[in-house]
Amino acid sequence: MSPKVRIVFPRPGGEGINTTSWAGQIIKQAKKMFEEDEKNEPLRMCLRDLTAAFTKDKVELSTKETTTPYSISNPESQYQARFRIPPSTIADLSQQKRLSRAERFAIGSLICNIETSREPFEEVEASIVQENFASGKYPNNMSIPLEILVPMLGFWSQEFADAYIEQLKLRKPLSSTSALFSKELIQRTPVSSNQTNAGNHALRRAVAVGGMETLGLASLVVPVLGIAGFSAIGPVASSAAAAWQSSLGLVQAGSSFATFQSVAMGGAATAIMAAQGVGGAVAGLALLDEFLSGVGDKEAAKKEAWALFLKNVRKA
Repeated sequence: MSPKVRIVFPRPGGEGINTTSWAGQIIKQAKKMFEEDEKNEPLRMCLRDLTAAFTKDKVELSTKETTTPYSISNPESQYQARFRIPPSTIADLSQQKRLSRAERFAIGSLICNIETSREPFEEVEASIVQENFASGKYPNNMSIPLEILVPMLGFWSQEFADAYIEQLKLRKPLSSTSALFSKELIQRTPVSSNQTNAGNHALRRAVAVGGMETLGLASLVVPVLGIAGFSAIGPVASSAAAAWQSSLGLVQAGSSFATFQSVAMGGAATAIMAAQGVGGAVAGLALLDEFLSGVGDKEAAKKEAWALFLKNVRKA
């Protein structure tokens, strides 16, 4: 029996349904699934059925073993066309890597389906869908929120994920006054508009990549905090972190600020994040995003991510 990707009623798009919340839950659960695979290194020959069962407020991603050994030359061993990585693009990989790429790709299409209420290229025949994917043509889903778009593209293409992270790692640290966490702090702290925009744009990208922690990128947390002004000896003078601390007065133990500073100093919070795995890192970056609400150009960041994806995604 061929492996399948299934969505169990109700389908996305109903009244009062938060598809972004659903997609976020799928990302989190897929992250855990692939982390366990990497830890246990199971020797599998077949793709797993992937089923997303929805209620109004939550979604559960479940898997089931199948019995048809995966082969790039046997469509019966692969997912349906709109969830299938083009076999010709992974022919050079080992069997275990093929399985991993195929399942990750299917999750990317599932996320696309959830956010848009449509399967990728739903309007065309299955054979055309595979031709599109193989030639590097993908649905232009710029309406998808940045925090969902980036991990979706990362599931579709490991090469994009690697390139996106390298782009962040190579970005030079910003000046100490370049990034502020909120409009209120921007108004309160004198800083040039160019510096502010540059800082917020870089932090936006760093926060957005939090979703890509699903691909094993927890090492980004400390660099992100460094950009914000958290250092091993405390907040850097005149930085966003220092401005935030000043606005708080007495910093409460266990607060977001205290957690970020502990991580930057290599304290207990670092161990907690390590114990929790990348999920803890995602939570930290998500909190950073709260302080950047309404600041930065998400549309520009999405366009840049799409351009990088189209450049790096595997093609036949």
